[in-house]
Parts: sequence; C-alpha cells; structure tokens
Amino acid sequence: MFNFLKNKYFSVTFLSLVILDVIFFFAHEFEIFNSIAFLLLAILIIYLISRDIKWIIYISFLELFVGSFGRLISIDLFDFPLSIRIFIFAVSFIAGIIYIVKNKKFDFRKSSYRWFHVFYILTLILGIIIAIVNKTNIPNIFLDINNFIFFLILPIYYQIIKDKNVLKNLFYIFISATLFLSLKTIIIFYLFSQHFSCLDFTMLYKWIRDTRLGEITKMNDHFYRIFFQSQIYIMIAFIINFTILIFQKLNKNEKIFFYTLLILNLSAIIISFSRSFWLGIFSALFVLFFILIFQKEKFINIVKYYLKFLIITISSLIFIFILLKTPNTNINFANMLSGRVSESDASTNSRMELLHPMLSDIKNSPILGYGFAHEITYFSKDPRNLNDLNPNGQVTTYSFEWGWLSFWLKIGIFGLLFYIILSLKIIRDSVKLINNNVMFISLLLSFISILVTHIFSPYLDHPLGLGFVMLIISIIDKYKIFADFTRCHSEFDSESH
Repeated sequence: MFNFLKNKYFSVTFLSLVILDVIFFFAHEFEIFNSIAFLLLAILIIYLISRDIKWIIYISFLELFVGSFGRLISIDLFDFPLSIRIFIFAVSFIAGIIYIVKNKKFDFRKSSYRWFHVFYILTLILGIIIAIVNKTNIPNIFLDINNFIFFLILPIYYQIIKDKNVLKNLFYIFISATLFLSLKTIIIFYLFSQHFSCLDFTMLYKWIRDTRLGEITKMNDHFYRIFFQSQIYIMIAFIINFTILIFQKLNKNEKIFFYTLLILNLSAIIISFSRSFWLGIFSALFVLFFILIFQKEKFINIVKYYLKFLIITISSLIFIFILLKTPNTNINFANMLSGRVSESDASTNSRMELLHPMLSDIKNSPILGYGFAHEITYFSKDPRNLNDLNPNGQVTTYSFEWGWLSFWLKIGIFGLLFYIILSLKIIRDSVKLINNNVMFISLLLSFISILVTHIFSPYLDHPLGLGFVMLIISIIDKYKIFADFTRCHSEFDSESH
C-alpha cells in the first residue's frame, strides 16, 4: 500500500524543498545571507552523511531531482566557484572512500559493469590527452570534463545501495521532489503569464537565470515557456507513475493520488515546451506497447491503458487552459501548442545550423575525435545570438545540443561505441528482469526515454542523466538483493491483470 502523505521521507522532503527554495532565493539577493546559508547547509550535509552513509544517496539524488545545473546556492572559495553540487559530490566521494576502506569491502569489483567503469575512465583520459595535443584551452577542458567526472562516484553508490529500504526511501523522496518541481513550474508559469500589475517578478526571473536553475522565455504576450533542466526527472516520474497506475492494483484513494500526480507531471512537461521531453515520453509509450504484447496482455486492456494516457493528457491541457484564462487572457493555447509541434523555432534552427559543422569535423577525425572542449564556430539566426555587437549571429562553443554526435566529436568512435554498448547492456539486462515487475518495466522505459531525449538535448554527459544511469546499474546488478524488496513491498510488486 502507498502511504505518501504519512511517509516521513515524502512529507519532510516536500517541506524541506519549500523552505530551502525560500532560503536560496534570499541567498541570491544578499551575499552575507548566502555565505551563512551555504555554511549551515554544508554542516548539515556533513552531519547527516557522517551519521548514516545512506544520506549520500538521499542528498545527492535529491539535489539532482531539483537542482538543474547544481548552482542552487554557491560561494567563492579562494576564487573558485564552489556550488552545492560540487560540495555534495566531494563530501560524498571522500565519505564513500572512507566507508569502503573502513569496512574492507569493495562490492563493485564483482559487478558486471566494473569494466565499463574502467573503460570510461580510460576514455576520459584519452579525451583529455587528445584535447591537449590539439592545444585546446586548459580551463575549458576542465569545465567540459567536469560533468563527466560525476560518473566516477558509481562504485560508492553501488556500495551503499544494498539495503532494500534505501530504494524505498529514495522512491518517496523522488516522487516528492518531482511533485514539488512540477508545482513550482506550474506556479511560475501562472505568475508570469497573468501579468499581475501589483507584483514585480524581476528578482524571481534573475534568481532562476543567475543560478541556471532554468529558463523563462516569452513566447507571446501571455505565454511563457518555463524550462528547467531537472524537468528530465519529471518526465521520468510521469513514466514511473503511469507504469504503476496501469500495472499495480490500487485502491480508490491511490488511483486519485496517482492521477493527480500524472496530471501535474504532464502539465509541467507541456509547460516546459521541450519537444525533447515530449519525444521521450512518446518513445516510452511506444516501447510499452511492445512490452504489453510480449507479456500477452489482452488487447482490450492495452486500449484501456492508452485511453488512460489520453484522459491524463486532455486533463493536463484543460488545466493549463484554465490557468491561462484565470482571470483572463486572449491567448489561443491550441494554436500555440500545435505550432510548437509542427513549426520550427529559433532553438530548432540553431540546432540545424550547428549540425553541418559538427558532421564536417566528425568526418575529418572520426576515430579519435578532437578531445574535450573542442570548439565549433557557426552562424545562428537565433534572436538570442543576434545583436548590435554580433550582427552575423556568430557563435563559438564547445557545448553541443546533439548529444550522441557530441560524444563522437569529442571522444571519437571509441567513446561513442562505449556509450552505445553500455546502453545496450542496460537495456538487455533490464529486459531480462521486466517480467511482470513494475520496477524494471518503469526503469527500462525511463532509460529509453533518456536515450531518445539525449539525441537533441544532452543529458548522458551531465550529472542529471549520469545519475539515473548509475542508479539503474546499481539496481539491475543487485537484483537478487532487491528480489525480496519487490515481493515484500507492493510499491514495486505488480500483478498481472
């Protein structure tokens, strides 16, 4: 049985995120308050991890669920910008190493993924060497590789995720955090779209922009796109919640709760106006159809499942429409939505303008690539790049939207093949375990959605995507440990129907 409202991890997580958001907002406005808040939060993190090593999992993943680029709060430490994510990573890594040494056990050496981790490290080293040989700017190399380093903590996560209660608690934290982020997206969307004359949202906009929490983009006079990078986890939450809804036997109250969650999750995804997220959800639904066929589900039941998705989608669109019309706007939401689906926009054009020079450079060095922080110059018609100082829209960058091509460009064919083979192994191992198991069905669908999303919006070279990859590897590889978990806890135990 699900007991969200009575579960302390769910309720404490939600309340903590509300309080922390207020703290982070004021920390952004007042430098002294920022330093004090960061110090107190750092002390709390160290205390919790020293008290129980499992807090490494809870804290680091909670920050990923809502933190986007990891700069919710940061300080300058000897001219080094220390963000809360870097601090959590450093403390977790050190505490994890101490824990492994102290207990004289290193479980990851028995993992079927251990050689992937070794090859990953070698690939990073090769990418750095090639970049140096190509005389790439050293600081840029560090900045580019910074996100990839996050994957090095996998053995520590693997060591800690061995108690069935760790996953159960993390599940409640995850649902609470994604509910919070969904509501935050919806509330910000409503405030900006309604133009309340008595309120000034300049500070709110600057806070979100400066901390790189997300982007608020004006689409027209009464519609603002609210995009947070961490919304990738709202997409995952929608897939997991929908999988539970259709596979798990729920009572009336639980069904109402999950329908509410799904409507809020999908509303936030629609408001994000991220076609990459939309495509990720549809790819998961597409694969789900074949899973249902493979499991010999009755056709009438399959139709019912997808009708549920249709009902949730319509409910989400109606909810957004009500938000736009209350108290009153003249926006034609249907035209905006259909336009987003069918028409190209500045960001899409910018991607296409980047594609040719990327393919050209890959063709020139397909085997070894160019190393990390390789820069490409192209001309963009994106209004954000066109101004009086840059009338031609010239852009030089080493951050690329095309995720899979970025691997090939920077770390060569070996790096690309590494990610492809690792992804195929995760999919294969998940498929072996999905037989009537909600947890593995939802994890497989979520992973596939990330693979698809990564085509246009890079996540597998970022802690947001790598964090989920490390989580699914740890769960898959330790399935025997969690076998009792899936039998004993209805949250992750499905029954055929």
